[in-house]
Amino acid sequence: MKKSIIYIIIVLITSFIIYCPVSVGQSSSAFKDVSSQYFTPKDLKSVGLKLKDHKLEIVYTRSARILVEAHIAVKAPNRKVVDYLVGQKRYHLELKSTPQTGIFELVPQERSPVLIGGESLEETVWYKVYIPEGTEFYIPLEEGTMDEVFAAKPR
Repeated sequence: MKKSIIYIIIVLITSFIIYCPVSVGQSSSAFKDVSSQYFTPKDLKSVGLKLKDHKLEIVYTRSARILVEAHIAVKAPNRKVVDYLVGQKRYHLELKSTPQTGIFELVPQERSPVLIGGESLEETVWYKVYIPEGTEFYIPLEEGTMDEVFAAKPR
């Protein structure tokens, strides 16, 4: 009987030592996702990308559509949080146009910080934008300017 009690105590202590650090370290992990959207604007001549605070990659395509991929990494307690944020289209861009000019702008939505347990989630977002070849795109450095203009050409 005494040996059984000692054996049980050794198993419990060993289990505590092995499993306790694992459960403590699982407070949050980085989850990744990609959210896509596309636009088919009429009479497209130029696209403004108001994404100065985001990493951006431009890919030229022979399609008439603008395709936007938001590559997202969120440090969250579980995957459901990220799925919810993506499902709410938190990382989608808005397409704004100037009537009859052929100039369109892709603008990020206003996003307030997400708090869980009193702490703000760490979100990293970068965009990959597929633009029709021959379309100019610009990155406005100040409101109302077209400081950097590029003509989209195929690779």
